Amino acid sequence: QPGSGYVSPYGDVAEVCHEILQRADEIVAQTPDQQQILSERFGRASTLIANPIDLAAWDQQRSSTLPEEIAGGLGRFALWVGRAESLHKRPELLLKVARLCPEIDFLMILNPRDRSVEQSVREDCPENVRIVSHVPFDLMPSVFERAAVLLSTSALEGFPNVFLQAAATGVTIASLEVGGDFIEAVKCGLCADGDLIRLAEYVTSVWNEPAGSTRLAEAGRAFVAAEHDLSTQSWRLLAMLETVIATKDRDV
Repeated sequence: QPGSGYVSPYGDVAEVCHEILQRADEIVAQTPDQQQILSERFGRASTLIANPIDLAAWDQQRSSTLPEEIAGGLGRFALWVGRAESLHKRPELLLKVARLCPEIDFLMILNPRDRSVEQSVREDCPENVRIVSHVPFDLMPSVFERAAVLLSTSALEGFPNVFLQAAATGVTIASLEVGGDFIEAVKCGLCADGDLIRLAEYVTSVWNEPAGSTRLAEAGRAFVAAEHDLSTQSWRLLAMLETVIATKDRDV
């Protein structure tokens, strides 16, 4: 809001953010929900451009060998990917799920952010959770290829790229709170609406299904190809930029 002195935990100044939204020539939104918020709260229209994925490149890298320092001997695991911070990603909740599912191996890709959070997670980590700090992007398709299920404990997301990557690979998504609309549209998992016990039970059921039965149907892959293909989103971005340029030229 204008005149607000609020500063977010990431250093975003509310008054500055409001001015940016009002002065922008064009705004790109990742999701229809973001478009609605922009319209209702700020009176701004926006162009919808979904997160893109290069499916051809992704598929080529799915068979890559995972180094031992990443996989740690795990041929199959439940996967969590995110930053070491407790405001949005909440890695500590993954540890709670892991304790509820002691028979499941978890791979946590915990990118450094808040040192105190990272230290706390590592110190409290149960034996069935393997933590690595970083995986090169070109190895992520191989990581997803070996995942039985992707877990999200996030409290807030724009649109999580890991959901897109899971859908592209046919990996079931188990989310605590976010991405319910996407999961329902693609029919690719469960949003537990904040219920940690329900999330753990679903992860266990997916883990215990026969190998291969947790992969997305062709419709899920087709949805990603139609709505998130890199080429399609690039053309949408180009069209938006050309419109902005043409509008500015007329104003000169």
